[in-house]
Amino acid sequence: MGLTRQAAVWAALGCLLNVQPPLVEGRPQDDRLRTVRTLACTFTVQAKGSWADDGPAVAVESSTLAFRFESINADEASADVLGRFGSSPVVAQATGDYLHFIQVLAEGPLYSTTVFNRETPDGKLLAVHSRHEYQDVQRRGFTSRPEQYYGECEER
Repeated sequence: MGLTRQAAVWAALGCLLNVQPPLVEGRPQDDRLRTVRTLACTFTVQAKGSWADDGPAVAVESSTLAFRFESINADEASADVLGRFGSSPVVAQATGDYLHFIQVLAEGPLYSTTVFNRETPDGKLLAVHSRHEYQDVQRRGFTSRPEQYYGECEER
């Protein structure tokens, strides 16, 4: 058997015998994100996108965005988001180390939040929230351009 064929056989055997990926060192796999029912999220940094005559631009600034996800049921792909304008249904999807929330508003914008199975030093979970929206008129306190927020969520 030639060296190339022998290497292919060993690689195939290795794939067959090692069907489950190894655990990441120091981080046991768990179903934490699949079983969480309520998350309170706060985002303290924001990146705002826009377009000018010379192309796309982004501005980074502090933020005070906060909202909660309640009645989270990843098995049924459902949750409610509770923010300053009330409660709205969202899609919830748990995949691996990620819990995604997707909301398409009736007016057209898409909002998404991803919670990562990565803890901050105080035990909260890292999170990012994105808003895909564009309005001709910009109003302070309202989303009118694409935005991305960085923060954390806490199980409640």
